[in-house]
Amino acid sequence: RQIEEPSFGMQSGVGLGLAICKEISKLLDGELWLSSEKGKGTSFYFRLRGVVHSQLKKSKITGSKFSPPLLRNVCILVVEDIEFNYLLIKEILSPTTASLIWAKNGDEAVKIIEAKTQVDLILMDVKMPVMNGYNASKRIMKINPNIPIIAQTAYAMKGDKKKIFELGFKGYISKPIDKAVLYQILHEFLQSHIVSKD
Repeated sequence: RQIEEPSFGMQSGVGLGLAICKEISKLLDGELWLSSEKGKGTSFYFRLRGVVHSQLKKSKITGSKFSPPLLRNVCILVVEDIEFNYLLIKEILSPTTASLIWAKNGDEAVKIIEAKTQVDLILMDVKMPVMNGYNASKRIMKINPNIPIIAQTAYAMKGDKKKIFELGFKGYISKPIDKAVLYQILHEFLQSHIVSKD
């Protein structure tokens, strides 16, 4: 049976995604709106108040724009199940000369720490298969409580941030990863490893 396609050759939906986006924007104290013109299409817009920059604390480094620090003998464990996300972090961190280890889930990360691998900082995704970031971090903190663990989360709402810090994470960075925020984290937690560029 032939099905008549909607205009622009796109498959129609029930609008559930739009309703979800509206609710998420409201939870983040934002707003969602649209503009539509017959025969041309519809554009959707959203505004979030104070969400993106809320990750950035006031700088303790006077005048710093958080350019990539040059790090000496630093190893960063990136715990991330999605290869594209890992490759993005790898690209962002490449100017720092830090060496990276990639763990694809929390279980792999725990085993790396159990093997007494030198790790100076951990970027921990919180939602992963096999073992999530929360459970992995609890186990790692028991093995070596001195390694700063930074949560990577796509959910930067107040409840999530509270949970992250209550569980002992030293900080968080929301996705998509912001280079300036990540560089600030390196400045804050790896200060003793930074090599002067002068």
